[in-house]
Amino acid sequence: KRKRVAFIERRIGELVDVLLLPLRHTVFNVNLWAMKFAFPGSWDANEFWTGAPQAFRMVTELLDVKDRDVRPLQGLISEQLLEELREASSAPSAPDAPQVTFSEVLDARLLGIFTVRMRVDSATGRAMVHVTVLIGATEEYLVGEDEEKWHVKRIHKWRFKRDLPSEEGEALGDWQIIEINKKRWQPPPGVSTRV
Repeated sequence: KRKRVAFIERRIGELVDVLLLPLRHTVFNVNLWAMKFAFPGSWDANEFWTGAPQAFRMVTELLDVKDRDVRPLQGLISEQLLEELREASSAPSAPDAPQVTFSEVLDARLLGIFTVRMRVDSATGRAMVHVTVLIGATEEYLVGEDEEKWHVKRIHKWRFKRDLPSEEGEALGDWQIIEINKKRWQPPPGVSTRV
């Protein structure tokens, strides 16, 4: 029988982010509400609150793009992010690092909206909205030769982008993930993987 280990990954900056989140979420929700009037249909809170954790699960399960078919990720994540994931997947791991294999996302919840930015793409002239969110997740990893199950709780900061119509009647773009702050979990130095 495999042992199960619970591990909570927390950094000081993440704790500050979580403490400030209720205020930030309230302020930026007002911004999104106002944007909805300028660009009808551009913001549906219920759709976003359902879709962001689903996108998190899908992308997280496919993070190791080195040996995978990337077609399910195309359109969901930006080309630049896809290239970053390819590079991260190809990077060799440290020789003394414990063997860690991702198993699955056990839980993913949108904690709140961290920032909202309206921008104009200088190349295309299109307006776009960037929404950065905090996602609380529990991920399962198999660690070591015995494949002990580690349930790792983490806070992720992901940025989504949506192109806005530049003229009346033009369709909205789909939401796309353009930035993620964490890839696969590795035990930090000093944390024993022996239970």
